[in-house]
Amino acid sequence: MNAPSSLGIDRALVLIEFAQEYGLAAEDCLDGTGLAHDALGAPDAQTTAAQEAAIAANLVRLLPHRPDLGLLVGERLHAAGHGSRGPAPGACATLGEAVERAERAECTSASAWGLCAWSVERAGATVALRARSRHLPRPVRRFALDRDLARLALLARRITGEAPPPAVVRTRHSDPDRAEAYLRVLGVVPEFGADRDEVVVDARALEHPPARSGPRPRVHRDGLRAEPARRLSEPDLVARVREHIEADLAAADLESAARALAVSPRTLRRHLSGHGYSFRRMLDAARQDRALLLLRQGLATREIAGRLGYTEPSAFLNAFRRWTGTTPGRLERPPHAAR
Repeated sequence: MNAPSSLGIDRALVLIEFAQEYGLAAEDCLDGTGLAHDALGAPDAQTTAAQEAAIAANLVRLLPHRPDLGLLVGERLHAAGHGSRGPAPGACATLGEAVERAERAECTSASAWGLCAWSVERAGATVALRARSRHLPRPVRRFALDRDLARLALLARRITGEAPPPAVVRTRHSDPDRAEAYLRVLGVVPEFGADRDEVVVDARALEHPPARSGPRPRVHRDGLRAEPARRLSEPDLVARVREHIEADLAAADLESAARALAVSPRTLRRHLSGHGYSFRRMLDAARQDRALLLLRQGLATREIAGRLGYTEPSAFLNAFRRWTGTTPGRLERPPHAAR
């Protein structure tokens, strides 16, 4: 194994941890890689780009119901702060430097970003960041591109402190089942079916220096990431989770809350439990409060059910009876009831 194809083990461990949260076994993730899970704990453990691609291929095969899989893994890797050889993108002076380091890396199968190989092309006031993935197995190409795009967008967000700067994203791939996931992560919906994979940005967006943050989280050799405990130990953890729930009751779930806090669902569940809470009970309580408020406002049962995330009014009615012992129609609704 030559040096250019040798990668650290951390990215593989993050992939395995992600898969385990979906009920997959580490051995299934490593199928066909020649790697043994027990051996990943060795101090000098390494993977190759081909092995990382094989792990990614296993995830794509085992989680076919997640068309946004690459974006989710990209978010996780960004939260963990992992690059590969050399300085991670977040350690560079500017976003442009990060991508140029990836371009200078003399390999076609891996870069500081991930499995795609990136190049930079400047044309006047714009810069095109172009990804090459034809060296990868076909089932992995979309996953690899989405993963890199997510990390690029999140790095830009960290640099600017807000949504990613305006950009045009083009991809050879077709429109997925969940195109809205791209809008959530990238800030734009890509142009699908293009003749290349690229991100075109204003050249000035590459010159902003990244905000410095604390030490990046570590990955334990047992495959579990050491989460940013200083964030999770703050007294307002429960308030932050409740705020996430109340922002969109129809879509809130443990996974989205964990992403918002840059931790794994398992870690968030554990920390909430340590405070005497569970996400399910918090969601249930928030739905009850919102249901009573909307009922006082005169909304119909079907509309309330939809706003709370229930697919059928009957499911909402069952929950309402559990909360109040009666039905919405029988509950007294004073015209000026106070919260």
